[in-house]
Amino acid sequence: MLAFVQAGAHRYALYLDGAYAGNITVYPDGDAFSVGLLIVPLLRGYGLGPQALHLTAQRYFAAGFSLCRDLIAPDNTASIRMHEKAGFVPAGEVQAQGRRALVYELRA
Repeated sequence: MLAFVQAGAHRYALYLDGAYAGNITVYPDGDAFSVGLLIVPLLRGYGLGPQALHLTAQRYFAAGFSLCRDLIAPDNTASIRMHEKAGFVPAGEVQAQGRRALVYELRA
């Protein structure tokens, strides 16, 4: 898959027992940031997503960021569950790219 990372974003590869498990991309914006997460299909459902979100958030909070805010499509129940397991809480709704999105936040 060819992917372009937005300027200023930070991308990290995720490994489990030496094998590629996915990636996480962090998009800083002032004292806040958002993340994009991909877990390979065979490893979904084992708790890697919430763990990666939590560890990434703690790393960025330690670096001085105060808020992680993610937008999630209302029908993406797997992403909603993953964010909630990582400690995120609902924080409203917005229109993003012409679509309704749920806002989930985690504060330092």
